[in-house]
Amino acid sequence: MMWLNLSEIADMVQGVLEGADTAVEGISIDSRTIKKGDLFVAISGDRFNGHDFVEAAAAAGAAAAIVSEPISAPLAKVQVADTVEALAKLAAQWRRRLEITVLALTGSNGKTTTKEMIANILRRCRRVIATSGNFNNHIGVPLTLLSMREQHDIAVVEMGANHQGEIRKLCNIAKPDIALLLNAAAAHIGGFGSLDGVAKAKGEIFESLSASATAILNKDDNYYDYWRQLLTKQRIIEFSLSDEAHFRLLSSRGQAAELSLAGQSRTCRMQLLGVHNIANALAAAAASYAAGASIDDIVAGIESAAAVAGRLKVRRGIKGSHLIDDSYNANPGSLEAALSVLKQTSGEHWLALGAMAELGDRSVAFHARAGKQAKAMDVHRLFTVGDDAAIAADNFGKGGESFDSVDTLIPHIKAQLKPGVSLLIKGSRAARMDRLVSALSSTNETAH
Repeated sequence: MMWLNLSEIADMVQGVLEGADTAVEGISIDSRTIKKGDLFVAISGDRFNGHDFVEAAAAAGAAAAIVSEPISAPLAKVQVADTVEALAKLAAQWRRRLEITVLALTGSNGKTTTKEMIANILRRCRRVIATSGNFNNHIGVPLTLLSMREQHDIAVVEMGANHQGEIRKLCNIAKPDIALLLNAAAAHIGGFGSLDGVAKAKGEIFESLSASATAILNKDDNYYDYWRQLLTKQRIIEFSLSDEAHFRLLSSRGQAAELSLAGQSRTCRMQLLGVHNIANALAAAAASYAAGASIDDIVAGIESAAAVAGRLKVRRGIKGSHLIDDSYNANPGSLEAALSVLKQTSGEHWLALGAMAELGDRSVAFHARAGKQAKAMDVHRLFTVGDDAAIAADNFGKGGESFDSVDTLIPHIKAQLKPGVSLLIKGSRAARMDRLVSALSSTNETAH
């Protein structure tokens, strides 16, 4: 189905049309995923140049391309100065054309899980488009917005950042009607300089809100007061695990949580593990309520939400062990939440920890604390991967071992595993701890 004409796109991105005006049906930055009729945007990065793949995109069926270099490929083009900026301009213009609610969320921890819960709730009552996976940066947010079509009436857009000003720029593109701020923690702190810097950057999500917009705030966060004063005339909805709020936890036992949802007391039987996921559920409930979901839809959506791959997903391990796969990413806050989940499991508790990245000059201190924290939370054995993570093993003391790579850890831990062990696997993406999960899983099914 026709989406936009290339001449329209050229006007929207302030580019120059070269070749015949043609209609495009979708958009892609990856020549391997091109569908017939798509617009290919030749994005360049530190280790690749999208212009090298324009011919491949044309061969795969691309109808046109946005480029910033001379290209001889046999398809129409829009020439621009910067393809990344052009992608942002196109997304901003397209967002303004559609009468669609945009719900944006950010935070240091829990973004993708909460985004998936919100989408799970809202699909019961609205026509939803949502961020795919965690594609939440200056490329992913525009692509999410450009996937919106007239049949949708709400977009759930996850926003991430590793430096000041990034959320502000994303919000200037997306212009959210509802903005959810989950928390601020020591994630990407190397790029923000300090925890105060993290909180300030996350607070940028509120800067572009109109007076008629809605802000969702975590009343438990240490930066609540700072974020609250950024808001003036906007509607504010709060959530909390322990304080009076529009959406709050009343009590919990096992996987059952009694929640107060806009004044209604309801029991939710959650599939997701950990108290932090109750906070995520409350955040999702508040945001979905702001978007028009009923309390019944909210409860059904929370109860049916399953763990996202690599985020506290329980799997059967070899030799009768159980794996808690939290390998997607790691920072000090998410590690603490994961250790709390591990502590609640039966049997002997082991932790395999890859280095936590982007902690700047505080990396040594944070890894030292991680080792001591693991010991204090009844971890019996600690296996680390990487130089910084080795500091955690040193501070853990007896039972701590360090390894240069996942490849050297895999045979060692395979030989050590035994029935009754609960093994938490965690690390930043660069540590590739997902390879350890694959090596130690007995099946591809989750444990029950």
